[in-house]
Amino acid sequence: MPRADTPKRGAPPAALSDLVPEYLDALPLDPATGQRYEYCLVPDDPHGRTYLLYSFGVDGEDNGGEEGWITDWYNPQKSGADHVINRPRNIPGE
Repeated sequence: MPRADTPKRGAPPAALSDLVPEYLDALPLDPATGQRYEYCLVPDDPHGRTYLLYSFGVDGEDNGGEEGWITDWYNPQKSGADHVINRPRNIPGE
């Protein structure tokens, strides 16, 4: 649960664990898998994101934030798809 009594940082943390306990009481678990979310900094993202936050999806495999069709990440028959939480907005051609 996010804490309401803390100021904003202005920059993404180096690791999600850096948010505990100042900003979060504990790291949340992905409700689809019961596992932790994956997080990494992306300094050269073509969409301007500074970090990537994603779920491994129900196959439990870390595919580096590669996102397939929106239905792939929760379909155990399909592999190679993660669910990106901070998906870029307004991607040309989509």
